[in-house]
Amino acid sequence: MNTVIVLTATLLLSVGPKADTVAQSTLHPSKFDQRFSSMPLSGNSKALGSHLGKATTALYGKRLQQTTNDPHAHDRVLAEIALKMQGIRDSHIAFKGQNTGYNVSVVNDEFAHNCGESMMVMPIEKAHDYYFFVKGRGLWKVVTTSVKRQQFPVFLLELTQTYGAAKVVEYADPDKRERPVLARWDDGLFIVEARTRPDYGAITLSWAISGISKRIAKIRGDNKPPAAGLGDGLDPAILDILED
Repeated sequence: MNTVIVLTATLLLSVGPKADTVAQSTLHPSKFDQRFSSMPLSGNSKALGSHLGKATTALYGKRLQQTTNDPHAHDRVLAEIALKMQGIRDSHIAFKGQNTGYNVSVVNDEFAHNCGESMMVMPIEKAHDYYFFVKGRGLWKVVTTSVKRQQFPVFLLELTQTYGAAKVVEYADPDKRERPVLARWDDGLFIVEARTRPDYGAITLSWAISGISKRIAKIRGDNKPPAAGLGDGLDPAILDILED
């Protein structure tokens, strides 16, 4: 079975280390993909919108250049950019306890309702970037999906080439150390965690500022991510079938 890879980057700087300090982390998300290097971390949705506007225009750079001498074609590309940016702005959703498709999605453990969290979404070709905000602290998390398809052990091997050997690896069969289901890296600034999600046919990769999880839990109080009410996942026998 092909596996859709979903990458999750979790960042909270307004209550964590300074941006220039975090940028020196050996586990910084920009080492995985350079588009994460200029995100307006801890910024508001307006700052992110400006950043995504530049990023979107850059994606259309080649087409804009190709249509420089064709005003009508050039205007059509600009209109397409404007439409895409309007879609990104319109995607801004505040989680206030309502039923959303995200409650039963692969990001359903990345946010909680009724505690000032919100999200914006940006399509990237066939993938999506999900940007999360929390009350008064701005942008603190980004989740990205990838159209790459591969098995989890292969994905982990690629990650070791970027971040080195994981400090912790958990297996579906701990005795035989077979079928890894989770891997974790920690350099004191970031905690990176890769996890297989056969319930969604996905793999998740997350970056979190070390020590921030406790603060997020305090902000959320009794509010739990939607995933907390969905049980503990699939039966191991089903998991085996899905990973074949």
